[in-house]
Amino acid sequence: MMLVRTFSVSLSLLFICFFYSNTAFAQLHTKLQWMPDSNLWGIFVKPDSSIAPSQEILLGSGQVTVVAPTGFEVTNMISYMGTWVLNARVNSPIENREKDYISFGIRLSERVTQFGQYDETLILTFSSINNECPSSLYLIEEEDPFVVVSPNSMNTNPGNDLQMVDIGRGAAIYSYQGNYNLDGWNCNAIEADSMTTSLEDIRRREMIKVYPNPFVDQIIFEAKMDGKRPNLQVKITDNIGRLIHNQIMTTDQLQVNIQPENALYFYEVIDLDKMELLESGKLFNKK
Repeated sequence: MMLVRTFSVSLSLLFICFFYSNTAFAQLHTKLQWMPDSNLWGIFVKPDSSIAPSQEILLGSGQVTVVAPTGFEVTNMISYMGTWVLNARVNSPIENREKDYISFGIRLSERVTQFGQYDETLILTFSSINNECPSSLYLIEEEDPFVVVSPNSMNTNPGNDLQMVDIGRGAAIYSYQGNYNLDGWNCNAIEADSMTTSLEDIRRREMIKVYPNPFVDQIIFEAKMDGKRPNLQVKITDNIGRLIHNQIMTTDQLQVNIQPENALYFYEVIDLDKMELLESGKLFNKK
């Protein structure tokens, strides 16, 4: 137990040192997304298009606040990036009597490797205690009446905040900028939104890891197939669609060597047994 506490404090102090010695940029966006296949809401984060995060990220501090109708109860919270807890709740403050404010916070500063591998990354999931679908549910915005005036009536600090140190990018600091896909929370929709993401999608996506990204002249593909031998096709194309590499992957790891001519490439990983696309994305060359 003492080792865990020491590790947490050490990382927190390291983050503080990084924060005060580097410039912070607001480059992280969050969303609240209904996931109908699992009857859960997921909170996701994605990087701004101006950055290409490495796989060496220190998740330093963070909080996200969900605004819900009065009486909405959260249960079954699971962390997926970092270690989060439900750390605060304010019911029906005088500034907004019809709403409850539910805040999740990072309990431990941790290194994370999954951020930056995909367009967006799942932070945590939760459900309602009675599987109810509320009339509204959203991540707090700056113009919310409970935060417009500070201090508020409850002398609390709800809001969204996220700080990451990218050790692989010279200790660059990324911070929260705003929310996106504001209607993604909606469990009342008759048809699922095209951006809806299920836990099955997340699990399938995490079967494949591609790194380093950006790369110099070598890319590694890793596959976790639940004990089965991979039977995958790996394709890489350049930014005008020319096929650069095409190979069958039958082991847990495949190393691809490329002599890059461009800054941007695209990859696909196809499951040949099921003939379905497992993963696709962009590859950035840093030369």
